[in-house]
Amino acid sequence: MQKNSLTLCMIAKDEEETIGRTLKSALAVVDEVVVVDTGSTDNTRLIVEGYGARVIDFPWCEDFSAARNAGLAAAYGDWILILDADEVLESIRPVEMGRLLADASAIAYYARIRNEVEGRATTVYDKVRIFRNHPEIRYRFPIHEQITPSIANVAMRTGGRFLSSPIQIVHHGSVDRTEKGKRARNQRLLHRAIHQYPEEPYFHYQIACEGSVHLEEQILPVKGFREILEELQQGCELVAEMSSDRREHLGYGADLFGRYASALLAVNRHGEALAICLQGQEFFGEASLLRFTEGRALLEQSRFEKDADQGARLRIQARERMEGMMQPGESLEPAPISDAYFEVYPLRYLGEIALADGDLAGARTFFQRALEADPDYTGPLCGLARIAEAEGRRKEALQIYLKALTLNENEFEAWIGGAELLIGIGFTDNARSWLEKLSTFLPEHPRVRELLEQTRPAYAAETTAD
Repeated sequence: MQKNSLTLCMIAKDEEETIGRTLKSALAVVDEVVVVDTGSTDNTRLIVEGYGARVIDFPWCEDFSAARNAGLAAAYGDWILILDADEVLESIRPVEMGRLLADASAIAYYARIRNEVEGRATTVYDKVRIFRNHPEIRYRFPIHEQITPSIANVAMRTGGRFLSSPIQIVHHGSVDRTEKGKRARNQRLLHRAIHQYPEEPYFHYQIACEGSVHLEEQILPVKGFREILEELQQGCELVAEMSSDRREHLGYGADLFGRYASALLAVNRHGEALAICLQGQEFFGEASLLRFTEGRALLEQSRFEKDADQGARLRIQARERMEGMMQPGESLEPAPISDAYFEVYPLRYLGEIALADGDLAGARTFFQRALEADPDYTGPLCGLARIAEAEGRRKEALQIYLKALTLNENEFEAWIGGAELLIGIGFTDNARSWLEKLSTFLPEHPRVRELLEQTRPAYAAETTAD
């Protein structure tokens, strides 16, 4: 095998529909293909052997790292390329790949991963997918396996560097393919891993990811939300206790802190959310998700600020964060992030900031721009409803809230905004029916509880009068 040779390592089970496409995408730049088969019953083996791959039979033992490491142990190449069976390596010239592998200072390269999963928004992030074939570089953890910790340990001793690269990988799939039958297994393995690795924050983060429910850019306080908050808090506390060397290549760290801050915002703990964003940026730099969530936290804190001047200053800072999101740099994105964070989401919050400043015309412009970019994004619709209400057009405001709920019945701001509007015009019974329905969906949302309590005396009086 030639110098600076490259081995493609994969694990697979029943991947006949996609694995051929994956192998074909990489053949021009790899010298060897090793596929670890964990129990296929379809034509996966025949297909990969047809592409000249070596197949290693590996009985499934509920340990993804064990399967990955079986492939690494069998690889002869100087470097390893990792692909999953539903991914495609974007075209890269062999000479360009050879130049990367010839860099004596490099120990690993980040690739830009683009998730194009049917039924979900496209997201991008950067992850180590090429690294030196070294006996001490092995995957860790039975689920959501990680390679960067062991690479970092070797890098500290040898001086090898983690470098960016032009390598791009597209992940294809569908919601059914990625989720069907996996949730129960993942939960079981994650809880087992927490007991096995009590000082590892990664599993608290992954349990929170499995259990979190999102509405666009926000985490919702649904049933079990307190447990999610606890997992995120524990994960962040464990990260804070790490040495800076260990945190340096913690690829999920920025996402962990961003998720915790977003969850805190869902229950109006905006001061804590802002502190978590700042701590996350201290540890991991100005990752996009942290900057965006910091902007949200600054806006929310301004709403509760009693000093008008300080509130205005907080909104100026929030505006700077959102405007900055629309001018993304070339920094690494260590966690999956949707293009919407650089387009429609900032427009929505620039509208919210203008609305908080009393600039109804400016707010309307931002909300309309967001809707032009994504007509199904219900957040800006709620903003337009609040503008209509502020201008005295209550009936129109209620119609806009109803339109938002038609597009997305989980849009809690439309439920809450509509309920508040109904209370304001004296339709307390209607408001309470809205809130009772919302409480079945968001039982841990503090505003829902407050409004239910607010409507209870009037509702009881109306019932007695009837």
